[in-house]
Amino acid sequence: MENLLTVIVLSYRNGGMLYETLDSVLEQTWPDIEVVVCDDASPDFEAETVKEYIAAHSRGNISNVSVIASPVNAGTVKNLNRGISAAKGAFLKIIAGDDLFSAPGVCAAQIEYLNAHPGMNLVVGNIEECDERMNRQSMSGFLLKDDADPLFQDKKALLRYLVRRGQKALATQAICFRKAFFDKNGMYDERFRLIEDLPMAIRIAENEERFGYLNLPCVKHRGSGVGVSTSSEAFDVRKLRYYEDLEKFYAISLAPVRRIAGSTFVRMRHGVCKFRIEYCRLDPPSAWNKLKTVIRYLPHLTYYALTKMDRVLFYLRG
Repeated sequence: MENLLTVIVLSYRNGGMLYETLDSVLEQTWPDIEVVVCDDASPDFEAETVKEYIAAHSRGNISNVSVIASPVNAGTVKNLNRGISAAKGAFLKIIAGDDLFSAPGVCAAQIEYLNAHPGMNLVVGNIEECDERMNRQSMSGFLLKDDADPLFQDKKALLRYLVRRGQKALATQAICFRKAFFDKNGMYDERFRLIEDLPMAIRIAENEERFGYLNLPCVKHRGSGVGVSTSSEAFDVRKLRYYEDLEKFYAISLAPVRRIAGSTFVRMRHGVCKFRIEYCRLDPPSAWNKLKTVIRYLPHLTYYALTKMDRVLFYLRG
């Protein structure tokens, strides 16, 4: 199994978009691929239909297929960890059931990089940020020339960058892992329900885990309100669990690196997360209660507006 790649596809209420994702998986040129589809209790998910689709559209390089349908919705993190536990491959790629690999050679390029760098257990690329029709809007990631950049050589500089500027730089879907990474560092933190990549990115930097960087697009991320984190609703009660995860991220993951990231920055962002949670839970959600909550968190909101104007404008447009 030393050359086997396991692609973990995370499914939850993706509908027909799941089959677009599977197409992008089945187009990959790596010669030995295992497909593990993990569904988190979608009401319309049909495991046999998914297996039949993969069998009908595979190109001869799919050596194993597993479809795991959870009877209970447990959230993204536990769903992902189920896939990792089931994976047989020496290499792992992870993709959401509404996103696409950027090109057929993405997986091969990342594995070839890891084979050329045996001391590294992961390599990361860039992300194409797309609208709901998969038209590219922008690029995110490190967006650097190569992994010789000084940022990769300094733990404190990397942590500060990940917390303050590059929260998508070590996004799960842009990474190719060796299975050995999880044997060494453990799986994703199940204290979180929906957020997997932010706590893992901090762990990678804290543990000084060496990783590679390829300046190429690896995944097309479907945004514009399709996912929870991409919604332009700033205070949507449907995002309450996401806000709760963000609050935990600032309280738990960033506590050990607060001084490196900037104590004021962490404290103010943590306050904004608390504000969002309280705002969503207002009972009754009257104008007076809303105003009192805004006044109580006004310093945090002002700081956020001054340091994250692009995000504020995104919410205003929404």
